[in-house]
Amino acid sequence: MKNENHKIQSIYNFIIKNEFEDSDFWSLGCGSNEIQNIANTFFDEDWHEFKREIIKWNDEHIRIVIESIPFGFNGMFTPSLSEKSISNAGEFLLDIFILLNDMDHRLDISYYSFFINKSNSNQIDKLKFMENWMIENGFTEDIG
Repeated sequence: MKNENHKIQSIYNFIIKNEFEDSDFWSLGCGSNEIQNIANTFFDEDWHEFKREIIKWNDEHIRIVIESIPFGFNGMFTPSLSEKSISNAGEFLLDIFILLNDMDHRLDISYYSFFINKSNSNQIDKLKFMENWMIENGFTEDIG
């Protein structure tokens, strides 16, 4: 993948370089924190371009981004994503939930719905779509 946006290209290159690292690299946050650090440099237009580009990536690379964006916000680890990036990052996950009509990706994003909630998204129609999808697919606790 070649992208003129060097920030998006940096995330892609980082994933390609490290995708086969041992599982601790990703599950303990080394990889996820680096992706969050790069995301901290994004402006609004970078987030919009990222959601247009990520749908072209392979499933494993998309999954890494989906898991890295909200990393640490469940309280188990310390996230690197800045407060100013949370809103855009939550909107990004919500947008790709809508754009990627893929059960596995939607299940992954649903698992991190607490992060989308933290972002205080005002995209009511998209939030309702996600809520309805989650209910239809067995997520019944703590929705709404």
